[in-house]
Amino acid sequence: MGQRALEVEQKITIPAAMIKEVRTRYEMAKPIYVVMDEWAPYGRDVFVDCEKFKATDFYKDIPYLDVTSSYSKDTKTMVINVVNRHKDNAISTEIISSSGDFAGKASASELSIADYKAPLTYDKKDQYVPVVKEVAVKGNSMTYSFPAHSFTQIIVKTVN
Repeated sequence: MGQRALEVEQKITIPAAMIKEVRTRYEMAKPIYVVMDEWAPYGRDVFVDCEKFKATDFYKDIPYLDVTSSYSKDTKTMVINVVNRHKDNAISTEIISSSGDFAGKASASELSIADYKAPLTYDKKDQYVPVVKEVAVKGNSMTYSFPAHSFTQIIVKTVN
């Protein structure tokens, strides 16, 4: 990452100032994707190898999994953000760190909605609470199944 790259702590607070602008721009038409759009400009690119789809002749070979990650040297913490764009199928994948081993267990927070076309409303806010799961790690890898049409954030400590 370049000298201008933000540390993880800044990435968490800076997007909050942009949320209103992003949500206004998208008019909350795709609420789960908006979450990723708010975070994606501040994440690191990762290698993704998964099934792809074609939206139009111009937009083709789009991976179902949209992934970003970031790393804090100070806290030795990796944050992995994943959107599963598939509307029907969960996608199970292996996550491999190319820069060292994971430590302990990872924590995954999932946000998904049964009806992905339904608008988010304040009176149903209790239905939009992320589900937190513990994920076992083994050395530099872990396996995770991302629910259909979901946003998942995995936080894991590293040895290095």
